[in-house]
Amino acid sequence: MRTNYRKQETLKILFSDKELFDSDGVYSIQNDVIWAANHDDANQIGGIHPKKQFPEKFMIRLGVCSKDVSPLVILEQG
Repeated sequence: MRTNYRKQETLKILFSDKELFDSDGVYSIQNDVIWAANHDDANQIGGIHPKKQFPEKFMIRLGVCSKDVSPLVILEQG
């Protein structure tokens, strides 16, 4: 962009992105390690994360330009 556009032209560009999330959050078994003597102790520390079979999903959208940031838009499924 720096070589193909003049500075005045780049000020007119709006960058936007969206991301899909679910209500359970993201848990990586590989990265989450809890040291405990047994399952009950791990559960008390917060090591067991129950997950729904079909968690609610929602999408978040945001845009940014040289002068401002767009309002955060949350789109729920349906």
